[in-house]
Order: sequence, then structure tokens, then C-alpha cells
Amino acid sequence: MHAALLALSFVLFQVDLGLGYQPDLDLPVLPENYDPAKQPPPPVPPGDHGDPRDEPPPVFYGEEIPTESASLVYVLDFSGSMSFGNRVDTAKAEFRRSVSELPPTFRLNVVIYDCSIISWSSRAKQATPDAKADAIRWVESQHPAGGGTATGPAVALGLAEKENLAVALLTDGDPNCGADRHEGHRAMIRHANSQGAVITVFGIDAWGEYRVFCQNVAADSGGAYFDVPSTTPSKGKGGM
Repeated sequence: MHAALLALSFVLFQVDLGLGYQPDLDLPVLPENYDPAKQPPPPVPPGDHGDPRDEPPPVFYGEEIPTESASLVYVLDFSGSMSFGNRVDTAKAEFRRSVSELPPTFRLNVVIYDCSIISWSSRAKQATPDAKADAIRWVESQHPAGGGTATGPAVALGLAEKENLAVALLTDGDPNCGADRHEGHRAMIRHANSQGAVITVFGIDAWGEYRVFCQNVAADSGGAYFDVPSTTPSKGKGGM
């Protein structure tokens, strides 16, 4: 009796509001292309879902480079002082080792600088065997020409592709062209890094204010700084 009165009240309520027939929303709604006989797809095995971030991180001078975007831009100092000892030869060897180990799911680009700045590609490229070989050939064909050190503008160019969230900066001296003093270079890098990329900095024979500058560039982005000796391609020390 109570249920009948409740149903009647509901009907009257509908009539009072001028509502038409209301379907039972608890009934299942079948999509147009739904096939109840179709088997669900098999589960994806762990580690086999194609997320490039599951790949091992890139390594440079023996240190892991954190990246959330499966891409990496190398920014390499080719100023005149890189011709001292075997600095440039060591840098080329480390670059070759690092790029050779990149998985094909990664994208890469390279920026080389003194007071002028050039890049291997206008945009990052997929790390296919051909692309990696071409990047390595290009870097090995470059030589220090006696120029200064435009670190700020070079890193800013490396940060121009906003999809990229990782930069590996290798430098061997004070920035001295392209911006005003250390703070000018540092501010240029901070301004360019609107995507929040992590900058890992490697300083060759770094000391004094030059070393502090390198540490600050890394710290501004939440990255790490590593000392690099100029003689052998050994693991960086003094991580920050």
C-alpha cells in the first residue's frame, strides 16, 4: 500500500512539473558499436607499454641525466680554451658514448658555441641509428676557433624547444660574451626555461666564480652540477 502511494505521488509530482515520461536511468545503455561477444584486449605486460620514460636515463661523463620528456639537448662549449690539452677530444668521446647509448624512443639535439652558436638540427630528432651517427659526425667535425664563451645564449637556444625537459651543459670557462657578466647569463637561462627543464651542468677544471656560476645555473633548474677533469673521460665528482 505504501509503495503504491509513493508511486502515485511520484506520478503526480511529474504531472505538476509538466515532465513527460522519464526512462529508468539505472538500465544499461549499450553503445551503438558495442559487441557483447567481443573478447576484451589482453592485459599489457609490465614494462611493455611503450612509455619512453621507462628507458634507462641518458649518461654523460658517467652521470645520469634526468629527463621526463624522453628527449635531451646537449649544449657543448667549443670556445678557444677547449683546445687546451685534450679537453675537446674528451668532450667528443663522451658525447659519442652518450649518444650511442640513447634508446630509439628518445629525441636529441646538439648546440655548440663559443661567441657564436650553431645547432645540429633546427628541431630535436628521433634517436635512430642514422640520426645518432649523423649527430656524432657533426660534433666530431667541429673544432674550437679561438672564440669566447656565450653560455647564456647557447643554453637559451637549447631551451627553445619547449617539449624538451632536459639539457646537458658542458663548459670550461667563465661566460664572457652574449650577456652581461654572470648574472646576465644566468638570468637569460632562467627566462628561457619557461618549460622548467632540468639543466645538468658539467664544469671542466672549474674553480672560483666560474664554478659558482655553473652550480647556480644547475640549482636554478633543480639540476645537478659535476666537476669534470680536463685530462680523461672519467666519472664526474663533487655532485651538488
